[in-house]
Amino acid sequence: MSSVYGSSILNLDLLLDYNNLINKPTIPQVGYTSNGRNFAVALTDNKMFVAVPESAISAATASDIGGLKIGYTENGTNYALKLDGDSEAFVTVPATAITVATTTDLGGIKLGFGQVGNNYPVVLDGGQKAYVVVDKTITPVTDPLPRNFELKEDKDINLLNVTTFDFEDPGEGASDTTVYSQGITHTNNTNLFTISTAGQYLISYFLHADDATQPSSNARMYGYSCIRREDSGGNLIYEYKVASEYLRNFNTIDDMILCGTNTITFNVGDRFKIRYYRLATQVATTEVVMKKSLSNLRIERIKYTAS
Repeated sequence: MSSVYGSSILNLDLLLDYNNLINKPTIPQVGYTSNGRNFAVALTDNKMFVAVPESAISAATASDIGGLKIGYTENGTNYALKLDGDSEAFVTVPATAITVATTTDLGGIKLGFGQVGNNYPVVLDGGQKAYVVVDKTITPVTDPLPRNFELKEDKDINLLNVTTFDFEDPGEGASDTTVYSQGITHTNNTNLFTISTAGQYLISYFLHADDATQPSSNARMYGYSCIRREDSGGNLIYEYKVASEYLRNFNTIDDMILCGTNTITFNVGDRFKIRYYRLATQVATTEVVMKKSLSNLRIERIKYTAS
């Protein structure tokens, strides 16, 4: 069969004869028999598809990729796998499912413990790993005698309305935390003493101001010293007023002494400080310096309690 187009003749028999084509393509055929994971191509409305039977998807294992089936019913601490709107899998674990850790079972813990005596809190580093910070601690268990403390440094009590005294144990390092056999814990060169063993304590202090700057005549100063008792959170329980002091500096009379003794019953975790309150002063610029070399603080547990 031929067709005339202008002066040219087109032979349609050659055009339609597939067998006469050079480099003719291979036309795929349907009818393949499925073999293992090789599946046959089928046609619907001359459109190809592959039907993969459900049994051909193997279950996922620890070593092989595979399919998963959702719909599990939660059982104890085994939780169901779910899919979100993007068909991405997730597991919802309720907070109540985390049990408290014990000496025999794994579990959760809660942070935020406040240090009491030589009991220290657990904290987390940047990698969420737990650790405990323990200050250098010395426990003189063979020392049955109470320790004597002295002022960290000379202290001017006329400089401020309230003075809290820092104390030093000359036998310890500059910032060592020491748990004493008498039942107290103290970080050297600080003003805070913490009770690590409940009981009745005898606290005695002697602070002496000597060679102060000579004031003008009738330079008066009045105040009182006390032992400030606090709970483990630093809240005031009571201030035990030990003594009141009146000073009238004149000419060469420039000495002043703060001293007192009191017996106080403490619970574990209670704290105390030695403090002075200046109530009135005639010359605020006068130096009334309590001397480090002339000071002494002595703490002794004289009775245990059941707390």
